[in-house]
Amino acid sequence: MDRIIFGRNPIFESLKAKRKIKRIIISKTARKVEHIVKLAEANSVEVNFVEPLNLKKYGEKTQGVVAFCEEFKFFSLADLLEYAKKEKKCFFLICDEIKDPHNLGALMRTAYAVGVNFVILPKKRTAPINWAVEKTSSGAVNFLKIAIVSNLSETIKKLKKEGVFIYSADAQGKNYYEFNLKGSVGLVVGSEEKGVSELIKKNSDGILKIPMVNPIDSLNVSVAGAVIMYEILKQNLKC
Repeated sequence: MDRIIFGRNPIFESLKAKRKIKRIIISKTARKVEHIVKLAEANSVEVNFVEPLNLKKYGEKTQGVVAFCEEFKFFSLADLLEYAKKEKKCFFLICDEIKDPHNLGALMRTAYAVGVNFVILPKKRTAPINWAVEKTSSGAVNFLKIAIVSNLSETIKKLKKEGVFIYSADAQGKNYYEFNLKGSVGLVVGSEEKGVSELIKKNSDGILKIPMVNPIDSLNVSVAGAVIMYEILKQNLKC
């Protein structure tokens, strides 16, 4: 079954990542698509120019460009553990039931920017990697290693055995900059409604919070995740 991607930037990034794209259709009135056409031709991807009406069924957010790709290829738990064994320093982003595709996409965009090695998602109760995630991530999903696991808690326990320190983001923790976040680290960010599950927090090596001057309940999960991911990057750049 083909996956459909909308928008100029996600499709261009997919081409750059050598994603297996079967065909691209472009509205005859679409603007700023020359770079897509050029890269598609270089990758031997079929490009068809069509009347604007032919893209209407895909909605209003296509920017006049639609791509048909093979299904997204995910990594396994075995891949994660093998990577953790071989590398002296690993950076994992663990998403505990992130259900909003825009939040997931934004997290993945930051994850790629800071050099996350693996994004770990639960098999159930998480947003699928669809066009909204791809678009919000600006195509970063195509460059990330994304693993789907059946049980996040068990996965975390196995990563800890390989020397990965696990930290959960939660408003009840200690200020994130008080922790030593150097070396192999896994950051857990929780669902929009409940945050990180109690079981995962219990199995974490530390609970990180972001201090706030003014009283609000919490930051958006993609914002909170970005703040802490950059702290992890900063500390490890100083190593």
